[in-house]
Amino acid sequence: MRTYRAMDGKRSRETASRPLSAAAVDTEKPSMPFCNPYKLCPRLRTIDIFFRAGNAHLNRLGAGFSFPFLGKRKGSVKTKVSMRRLRAEMAEIGEQQKRIRKGQMEIRERFEEIDFDCDQLKKETFLISKQAARNQQRLNLMFKIVRAREENNFSEVDKLTQSLRECMKHDMENNL
Repeated sequence: MRTYRAMDGKRSRETASRPLSAAAVDTEKPSMPFCNPYKLCPRLRTIDIFFRAGNAHLNRLGAGFSFPFLGKRKGSVKTKVSMRRLRAEMAEIGEQQKRIRKGQMEIRERFEEIDFDCDQLKKETFLISKQAARNQQRLNLMFKIVRAREENNFSEVDKLTQSLRECMKHDMENNL
């Protein structure tokens, strides 16, 4: 027995409980032709059957959550294989990144050591140049003393000798 819906798409309460008579079927035809919803969406029938059967509780949430009423998708084996391949590639990439990080840490440590050594060399170079300047100053004073003695200028020799002593005393105080 076929039943038609009212123009608004719903049957009233009193007519929903009893089937329509054959005469009513002929007189109450809708203005639009009847459309089978299962033809529009083939999965709708599967979804409708799934929920009518009361199997909604069988679908558990969690790892591997899926809608069983949607059926198997095309290429699911290919998808699984490609996912496995991608996971393997990601694991390999993760290992490579760990090795890269380790190498970067080693290089950073080497650069810090080189930087420390460079600072030490700069300090030593500065001290050597400072000491060389002092030595040059002392040698100049000694040369002037020798020249003043040759000229028999003993007052000049006395002044230069005193300045040489002060220079040596100053160097000894700085070294302590």
